[in-house]
Amino acid sequence: METSQPSANTFGRPARRPGIAFLICTLAVLVLTLAACGQSSRTNDQTAARRDVVLRQIAADYAASADLAQAQAALTKLGVASPAQMLIGMAEADINDGKPTEEIMSLARLAEALGARSPKLIAYFAPTPEPSPTLSP
Repeated sequence: METSQPSANTFGRPARRPGIAFLICTLAVLVLTLAACGQSSRTNDQTAARRDVVLRQIAADYAASADLAQAQAALTKLGVASPAQMLIGMAEADINDGKPTEEIMSLARLAEALGARSPKLIAYFAPTPEPSPTLSP
């Protein structure tokens, strides 16, 4: 009776199944890719949060000094592609979040000074008319 021996590679070792090695390599690549994506996402969130803090500070400085040239220089240094639109977006989000009017106003005023206006912000800051008294007969 003939017994089957496992096949051997050129070095005299039993041959391994290539599927397992491929699976292990594929899983390793997948794990490393997911880890890198997670780190990138956290970095982007931190960068956006830092940018928002700096934009709020620039708007607050502008509200205090009314120095548009200084605000523009700070915005240029920050490197935001469309700072006026970003300020509008932040102010509108602040309205939705119920933030204090003073914070919203500083963002809106700087955006307006940069040439951007928002119907939502205009309506928010528009004075509400007093109801006129009606005379009863």
